[in-house]
Amino acid sequence: MMQGTSSADWPRPRSFRRVQWLASLLLVSSALWVLAAPPVSATDTAPSPDLWPEEQRAFFQDGPALLLGEAQQEQLLAAGEEERADQIERFWQGGPEGLEAAVERRRGLIQSLGLSPIDTRAQVLFLQGLPDFREVVDCGQAFRPLEIWGYDDALAPGVAAAAASGRRTPEAKGERSPGRNYLILYRPNPGSMFDLWRPTDSKRVLYTQELEYFLEQWEELRGYIRGRRFDRQACEEAELVDAVTGIDGLFGFTEDRPRDADMVRFLQAPDNLGAWIADVLAEDAPKVAEALEIESLKIQFPQLMGQRIETRFTVRLPDASVLALPESSSATSSDSDSDPSFASTEGAAGAESDDSAEEPAEVLRWDEELPNKDDPQTDVLMEVLLEQRGTIFDAQRIRFRRPPTDEALPMALVAEEGLRPGQVFVARILVRDQVSGAEGRVVRGFQVPQVPQPVVEPPVPEQVLVALGESLAESSMAGEDSLVLIPPEADVILGLWKAEALVTGERIRRVAFFVDGKQQLKRSRPPFSVEVRLSQFPTEQVVRAEGYDSTGELVAADEVILNQPRGALQVRILEPSRGAPRRTEITASAEVVVPEGRRVESVEFLINDESKQLVESPPWSADLDVPTLGDLVYLTVVATLDDGSRAEDVRFLASPEYLEEVDVNLVELYTTVADRDGRLVKGLQEQEFEVLEAGRRQEISKFELVEDLPLTLGLTIDVSGSMASSLYEAQLAASGFIENIITRKDRAFTIAFSNRPVMLMPPTDDVGALKSSLDGLLADGWTSLHDAVVQSLYYFRGVRGRRALVVLSDGDDTASSVEFREALEYSRRSGVSIYTIGLGVSGLDLSIRNKLSKLSKETGGRSFFIQEAAELQQVYDEIEEELRSQYLLAYTSNNDLEPGTYVEVEVKVDRRGVDARTVRGVYQ
Repeated sequence: MMQGTSSADWPRPRSFRRVQWLASLLLVSSALWVLAAPPVSATDTAPSPDLWPEEQRAFFQDGPALLLGEAQQEQLLAAGEEERADQIERFWQGGPEGLEAAVERRRGLIQSLGLSPIDTRAQVLFLQGLPDFREVVDCGQAFRPLEIWGYDDALAPGVAAAAASGRRTPEAKGERSPGRNYLILYRPNPGSMFDLWRPTDSKRVLYTQELEYFLEQWEELRGYIRGRRFDRQACEEAELVDAVTGIDGLFGFTEDRPRDADMVRFLQAPDNLGAWIADVLAEDAPKVAEALEIESLKIQFPQLMGQRIETRFTVRLPDASVLALPESSSATSSDSDSDPSFASTEGAAGAESDDSAEEPAEVLRWDEELPNKDDPQTDVLMEVLLEQRGTIFDAQRIRFRRPPTDEALPMALVAEEGLRPGQVFVARILVRDQVSGAEGRVVRGFQVPQVPQPVVEPPVPEQVLVALGESLAESSMAGEDSLVLIPPEADVILGLWKAEALVTGERIRRVAFFVDGKQQLKRSRPPFSVEVRLSQFPTEQVVRAEGYDSTGELVAADEVILNQPRGALQVRILEPSRGAPRRTEITASAEVVVPEGRRVESVEFLINDESKQLVESPPWSADLDVPTLGDLVYLTVVATLDDGSRAEDVRFLASPEYLEEVDVNLVELYTTVADRDGRLVKGLQEQEFEVLEAGRRQEISKFELVEDLPLTLGLTIDVSGSMASSLYEAQLAASGFIENIITRKDRAFTIAFSNRPVMLMPPTDDVGALKSSLDGLLADGWTSLHDAVVQSLYYFRGVRGRRALVVLSDGDDTASSVEFREALEYSRRSGVSIYTIGLGVSGLDLSIRNKLSKLSKETGGRSFFIQEAAELQQVYDEIEEELRSQYLLAYTSNNDLEPGTYVEVEVKVDRRGVDARTVRGVYQ
């Protein structure tokens, strides 16, 4: 895609500034829609709708009031609390039959798409339902994020055909319905809600500032410039935007262009409420997640954070929050005892028995271990969306995990935010169980007080466990003067990370921040947060925060481990390397792969079975003295987890000549062999293969045709805005791929990426959980392809054997913090085969084509370029066949190379007309 030019590089004429000022004024005016909460100060006599009792607030802001006329809405705004309650009661009691059911169905539709009710898209959906035509315009260099929707059979034939087939021909885009049944929804500013475009807003507000300036020059020189208009060169959907707005460029107005009334009518209450109800109830019911019970939400304001007041949200899940094992199972293979899928059973515990009912499912509490499952599936996601005056103020997404315990305790989820005194907000909080998909929602309007309101009791009541990203017991925050370093939301952190220390009490005056034992920054006043610099690639690092009083005495400290390898428990000695010369002193280091939900209690370093050093926090390294006497000297590293499980690794530091290490460092090459027509070739023998490393022939020590070896698979899907028309079909194809390829001995994970990568389901063998993680994805935002590749490869750390990553994207990177060369280097080091799929990528988009092709070629995978999502199933079938039909060639290098050296490898086959494909090189 084209790179935009900074607006700071271009002078602006006064006429432009006047027009921009007028456009801004119109934009502000249009944003003050009657349902958006107006700004209210603490002294206003009439409370903001944000502060109404929750039932009244929800009626006014979350859908039902959209069915009222303008006069009725004004009456509701002007009424007192009791009068409002009466008006709302009359609305429900006097409405046609089925009113409540229709309202709940449309609310469910909005929830299923993950939209806030104050987003104009949600309001249109509530009134009109799903559009018959939807085009997401994802051209960041030309337009602000915008969507074009069309409704009912008045759609122009060309556009209707384009919607059905996915075509984007200029002929189809140029046709517009005489009924003007199209509307444009756009995001005026980053982070804001989508708004309805009105012609009086001018077409300028749809463009980026850079393109707006270029188009001004175009208009001034119209007739003197040859070639296509700038926005049409940068974005193929520009013609469709012209057709729907009725404006060619900035000022080419057509006679039949739509007026404000044509757009605003999509937000008007229905003339016939009974007909609206009938239409809604005739629709297919939206797929709504099972309910997860939330016991309470507490909002507290314990202390100052600079000029802001710390606002603490505590969501409490009751003792009855359970996971259930339904009788139906999700088959993952031909085995008859395939793993069951999980579903929420709200209220299962403590319910009265019913002899006529089916036998109750086995009930598992949060703190119990799931059979044949990994702890990542006990994760809970908490999303906190803060709204102010009808716009998004801030959003947090935090992953929580229940600490292991034998007691059936409630669970409290805590989030923090620094907010200005006197401000009014609405907090929308979603809690999602990652296993069953069950969801609980709670909404609360509140006003930040002018002064803090100290919390007398501990932040969390006794006997309640708190999770802040990772496990955190109540004792961590129960003291008067304490410090907790809040873990990050994401599993993979690169470059800069904002470290935030939660401090309670009055004694701590200064907080110092360390990375791997070295101090980077310090803060002498709240908020105690800094940006620390981390490694360029995902590397296990320890960030520590230490709180000191006014005399310099250490009061409290906490630390988090970033980028810790996850998977089956494993220890791997990194230093000294195999074959290193014997020394009297060494620095031994190891890597520990830790299962999700577990933590390392200690790592012990032993020489000849004699304990030399016990390390309780990363980095896992120790300076050791090595005996000078004796022919046999060996290093053992033992890791012990919090549940008592142990793993170890051994490295010989000195050995008799006749003693050979059994655990040699084999280089494994998973190789695909195909003929000139691309057909896979099986039945080859070992003597037909030749392996070269740095041009030197290597002796093959292991050879087999891979058909049933365990596979670890990553599936990474682009969900940026441009995927809107293809995402549903992509989800179906990916679900089928997972169901076909994953057996009981395989593992897989799923990741979605737009503005940033998001883990949908950590590595698991549960096919049902993997498929469920793909449900309800929403296409929106930019494309962080490079970041997604790096984060996906992170989940293969510590995993041996067959490993493959499948990446689906329809556009070039527009949002990553990692450069492509860095992502490519990390891909080479990972040893993971990457299969890339370019969906709808033009042959002229050389940048993204080259990236996807290079990622696959360098890692021994394969790249596919298709035009329609309907072709995905065939692509997945080919990938599956290839992964089940590879040859495993292993050798021990006979080259004398320094550890960490990258060396090219090549596999040749002594058979005419066939070609072998494997990684381009390995790191020794």
